[in-house]
Amino acid sequence: MKSILSDILPLIVVQVYEIGKSPDSQKLTEAPLEMALQPSGDRRFWIDLLDPTDSLVEEIESKLQIDIPTRLEMRHRGPGSRIYKTKGAQIFVVSVVAQAETQHPIRTQTTFVITDRILISLRYYDLLAFRTVHQSLETSHRPSQSTTEVFLFLMEQLIDRLADLLEGSASRLDSCNALLSTKSHDHQSFLKQIGHEGDITSKTRESLLSLSRTLVFVTTEPSFLPTDRTQADRLLKDTQTLVDDAAYQINQLTFVLDAALGMISISQNNTIRILSLVAVIFLPPTLLASLWGMNFEFMPELTKPWGYPLALLLMGLSSILPYYYSRWKKWL
Repeated sequence: MKSILSDILPLIVVQVYEIGKSPDSQKLTEAPLEMALQPSGDRRFWIDLLDPTDSLVEEIESKLQIDIPTRLEMRHRGPGSRIYKTKGAQIFVVSVVAQAETQHPIRTQTTFVITDRILISLRYYDLLAFRTVHQSLETSHRPSQSTTEVFLFLMEQLIDRLADLLEGSASRLDSCNALLSTKSHDHQSFLKQIGHEGDITSKTRESLLSLSRTLVFVTTEPSFLPTDRTQADRLLKDTQTLVDDAAYQINQLTFVLDAALGMISISQNNTIRILSLVAVIFLPPTLLASLWGMNFEFMPELTKPWGYPLALLLMGLSSILPYYYSRWKKWL
């Protein structure tokens, strides 16, 4: 019977690395997927799956005798049920930010399946952290002897990526804060920018909290080596620091948003005030014109030669006096 792998592999992105190929080598080297799926042996592999088909996932599960959560299961698992064991494998489902360079960043789930000899990373978006790992493996190999070390290295890259997102968002927020004191910015685009930065920051904070829950489990799980728990504890401290930074940045976003809305309100009030004063200035001459426009039979000033100049003079004075009164009261 023909293997499903031969039909599927050309259509998806799957990369396999062997961990510690020999006792005197700690390098990660590329390997064929069929070798990693051998049911026996003590050789260790990292299988990175990007948007795989259900058929491929099912065949990997069948050959390795493990359960990999489906995309729907990954999405609907609550924060408290994203870390569990099944059939001798440790499962971690973490939330990460994808498409952060676009105007519509999303939060997606990435699954890690860890056994003594296999590490599987399952994701459905091309994450920059994974691209960085693959590029680093092509230039300088990362020393690793176990699947947990590679897993922690991936977690470190995910944390670094989230830190870069926070730093970039903070820089753009500073630019928004500086632009707030000028009158040349467009209010609509300004509010959209603040909303975009708030979206990225909140999604980044949620991702950091998801990673921190995973790292807390690693630091307290006796099945992991002491060196791995120490590394996880260091990453956990970095993650908690970034969570605090994200919370502070969200407060700054709230401050900038409130200030922007206050500036918009002041601008609108100034416009309404000017329109109200214009209406007040032209109200007296309009009243006089209405009086003289009435069709009464006896209006003596209408027949006088000085009647028209007097009407113009009174209407002009009735407009000038409210204007100077407004200037005196500093309403203009």
